[in-house]
Amino acid sequence: MKRRFAALAAATLFSVTTAGAQQITFDPFPSIPAGVTLSYFNNVTGPLNALPTQLSLALNATGSAIPGGGSALLTTGLGVLFSFTSPVQSFSLVGNDFGGDPTRDNEIIYLSAFNSLGIFLGSTTTQAVYAQPNLNPASIANPSMSYVAFSFSNDLGYYSIDNVDYTASSTIPEPSTYVLLAAGLAAVAFTTRRRRLS
Repeated sequence: MKRRFAALAAATLFSVTTAGAQQITFDPFPSIPAGVTLSYFNNVTGPLNALPTQLSLALNATGSAIPGGGSALLTTGLGVLFSFTSPVQSFSLVGNDFGGDPTRDNEIIYLSAFNSLGIFLGSTTTQAVYAQPNLNPASIANPSMSYVAFSFSNDLGYYSIDNVDYTASSTIPEPSTYVLLAAGLAAVAFTTRRRRLS
């Protein structure tokens, strides 16, 4: 009986811990971890303030512009919606292509975040300065992100994303959880002591 309650208490405590950082490198393609879904949507050249309508299209691969990067997710003309079964607190990726016009090929990336109800949480914008290869890191943070939409503008050819990193949100128990746990442990101790005395 004591062991069962001890195991239950340990499970309660350990259930509030979270997994560390995860990365999607698309090698081999698509290599998407459990708990994450990717889908295309019609690209919008700017940040989004509402969840986009997902398209029923297969994900496509291309070569990564990151040296030694292998495969990347092709996004030409399409945005990408990342859906998470559990909230994430940070998200980043690297937009990339192999170059183009040195005066105009400086893509702008937009990341828009939404919670599990599809409520807009915020957005971020970054612009790459032309380089070869043309790499544009972008990131966004909010402890309640269940969806992150990637969109972009000013691209002169195909575009892709690679090295997607995300970190699960920390789940900190509320004070009431500790009170319930303490009450349960006190009851176990009282019952155990009473049995010894009788």
